[in-house]
Parts: sequence; C-alpha cells; structure tokens
Amino acid sequence: MRRARRSRPASRARSRPHGMAEPDRLRCAVIGAGRMGMVHGHLLQVYPGTELVGFVDPVRGTEGRLASQGLRAPVYASVAELYAATDPQAVFVCTPTHTHLGVTRECLARPVHVFMEKPVATSVADADAIRDLAREKQVMHAVGYVYAHLPIVEAAQALVARGVLGEVLRFTAHAYISEVFSAKSGWFFQKELAGGGVVANMGSHVLFILGWLFGPVRRVMATTRSHASGVDDSAQALLWFEGGVTGMLDTSWSMPGAQMLDYG
Repeated sequence: MRRARRSRPASRARSRPHGMAEPDRLRCAVIGAGRMGMVHGHLLQVYPGTELVGFVDPVRGTEGRLASQGLRAPVYASVAELYAATDPQAVFVCTPTHTHLGVTRECLARPVHVFMEKPVATSVADADAIRDLAREKQVMHAVGYVYAHLPIVEAAQALVARGVLGEVLRFTAHAYISEVFSAKSGWFFQKELAGGGVVANMGSHVLFILGWLFGPVRRVMATTRSHASGVDDSAQALLWFEGGVTGMLDTSWSMPGAQMLDYG
C-alpha cells in the first residue's frame, strides 16, 4: 500500500562505523539475511541513491556469509542493536512471513519507512495491524509486488485506464514457475509460518496487477491442490471484480519448463 510521503526524518549526529552517507542518499537496513535479504542488500549497495547501513540477522556467521557474496555492511543480532549503532531511514523486511507483524513493531519504534517482502502476513488481522502501525507512525509502507513496475505492465495499465482497448469484460491470467516437484521442508512450505503457498507467494503478483487494472475484487471461486508440500502448489480461481470484469487466474510452481516467473 502507498502512503503520502512525509518529510525525511532529521539525521542524528551519530557516527556510522562504515562511513558517512552523502546528504541525498537514503540510509537503508535489511532485516533478515536470507535469499531475498541478500537480493535487496545487493541492490541497495549498488544503487546510487541509497546507502546500505546494516543487516539484522541473529544467526552466527551471517557476516562472513554475506561478505563472501560481496555484501560489506555490518550485521546486528537485533533491531535494537542496529538502532544503537546507526540511524536508518528505511528498512527492508525480508524475514519469514509469520514474523512480519512483530518485526514491524520493532522497526517502527522509530519513524522509518518500511519495504516488506510479500506476502504481508499470515492473516488478514496481522495485515491490518501492520497497515495501522504505518498509518499511526505516518510512514511509507510498501510491499514487494515489483512486477507492477515493469514497463510492459505500466503500459498495459495505461491502455486500460485510457480506454484504448474499449470496455474490458473478461480476462485470463496465469503465473507459472518450475520449482516444486517433490516433498519440501522448511518454513516456506508450512502454512502456519508462510501463510500459504503458490497463491500467496507467486500468484499474488498477478492478483496485485489485476487489482491495479480492474479495481477491487467482489467475489472469488477457487480450488487449490497440494501434491508436494504442506501448502497450495497449484490453484485456479474465478474472479469477479466490482467494475464488472470477470476472469480466471491459473497458477502453479510445479509447471515443467517455466523459466523464472512466467506470467501473463
């Protein structure tokens, strides 16, 4: 969700052991040093408008592992330790989904902006609580639905919004990847920790785009199947939107031959 931008919090006169940022660079920290945490860390490290000031991860040996991947920022065991050492203006939450609400509460002990990997939470109640925290602190809170920023998607949205295609009545959409073909372990494949499977973690990219194109969903009829994990591995959903558009979404992370995320 997008919120109105507030003025940047005033920088505190505190030394940063890894060097002083230029005035126009946004100081960012990454919470969670797993796969997506490293992806965001690399981007923040090379992007000229940001300074990567640290990672938060309690696992021993994380700093050496990150250094071996070219990530030079210090690692702290907790958000409190991060805040004691440096003064980020934004945090990137890349921890397991079931921790998002607690991590957000810790991070918003200060008015920092929050980018969060999807899905937001394991329940609507937790998602609403995260939204309310961001509103209370008057900070920006964004979720990692990055495919909506691809030029081809932005162009499609502009065509629909301007009525170039005429009145859209129906659509078909899919999201496939070739990844899950046998039993999987770990938090990502446990519903109580991940919140869901292919729909929450991959199909939601397309659902986000559909919502941007056609507005709120009014009704859903869906079926899911779990064949290799404890969460949904494939799903088919019929969607009715409030504006009258209807269509079908088919999604699976067990589609042979799909490279990266095959969507449309």
